[in-house]
Amino acid sequence: PVPPPVPPVHHTTSSSRTAQQTELSKPSETRSSRKPTNTSMAWQIFFWLYVLGVSAFILFCAVYLLMLLFDLESGLVEPITMCRRVNRYVVPEIGSHLVLTVAFLLTGNFIELLLNLPLAIWNFYRIRTGNHFLDPKEIFHTRHSETRILLVKVPFLILLFFLYLYRLVYGLVKQF
Repeated sequence: PVPPPVPPVHHTTSSSRTAQQTELSKPSETRSSRKPTNTSMAWQIFFWLYVLGVSAFILFCAVYLLMLLFDLESGLVEPITMCRRVNRYVVPEIGSHLVLTVAFLLTGNFIELLLNLPLAIWNFYRIRTGNHFLDPKEIFHTRHSETRILLVKVPFLILLFFLYLYRLVYGLVKQF
C-alpha cells in the first residue's frame, strides 16, 4: 500500500500570523445571517411534525362531523346519537386549534398565524354565542347551515394541511 500524500507545510511570518489571529477574533457573521444549527433545524422539523399531527386531528374532526351530518340527512343515525358523538370532539378540536394558533404566534410563523386567525375567530365566536355544541332538538333546523360551514371549513383545513406538509418537507430538504 502506498502511504497518503503529506500536505504541504506553509511557513508564515509573524505579520501574517497576527493578521490571521485578528481575523479569527472578529465575528465573521452577525447573529441574523448565520445558518441555522442542526439542533434548530431538528427543532423545526419536530415542530412541523407536531403541527401536521394536530392539523390532521382537526381535519379528522371536521370530516367526521360532515359524514355524520350526511348520515343524519339520509336517516342512518339518530339525532341524539349523532350529537353525542360529535360533541365529544368539539372541545378538543377547538382547543387543538387554539394551541396551534398560539404556537404559530410564539414561534414567529406569522403567515401561518394569519391563515389560522379567521378560523380561531370563528371558533371564539361560536363559543361566545354558545353555538359550539350541537343540540339534538335543534339539529334538523341547523343541519343545513352546519353542512355549509363544513363544506367551506374542510377544504380550508385540507389546504392548511398541505401547507404544513410543504413546510415539513422544505425543512427536511433544507437540513439534508
